[in-house]
Amino acid sequence: QSLKALKEGDTIEFTGPLGNLDFNPEKPAVMFAGGIGITPFRSIVSQHFIQAEPQRIHLHYANRSESDVPFLAELESVAEYDPNFKMTNLLSEKGQRLDADYVKDQVARSLPETIFYIVGPPGMVKDVREALKAAGVPEDRIKAESFVGY
Repeated sequence: QSLKALKEGDTIEFTGPLGNLDFNPEKPAVMFAGGIGITPFRSIVSQHFIQAEPQRIHLHYANRSESDVPFLAELESVAEYDPNFKMTNLLSEKGQRLDADYVKDQVARSLPETIFYIVGPPGMVKDVREALKAAGVPEDRIKAESFVGY
């Protein structure tokens, strides 16, 4: 959002990339992304597609509205052509929520060795992590990173 407010000639200062999301390409993955938290997952999904990896990935992507979904067309295209990648787009304007019941249902549908990845705003990351733990997912199968300041 801050980038949208910039005018030509404005000066910006940035650092990065930062983060330490440890992705295991040998295990099935369930990813929960909120908003711009899609950024690391986009790279992972693109690499997965390019290398035709056999690993199964299911991305659950939560946003306010369809106009707020970064990289939607790109991810839908990957889902169309990669049989090992599935994406579920959750839009709060349509009453779709990444809540504890939704997370619990995804745990029930997953394989025992599945790794769960969470990236998004701190509150979302905390809530999804707690829901995963309440559903019986061990801490070592939960990888998370918070994106602050957006």
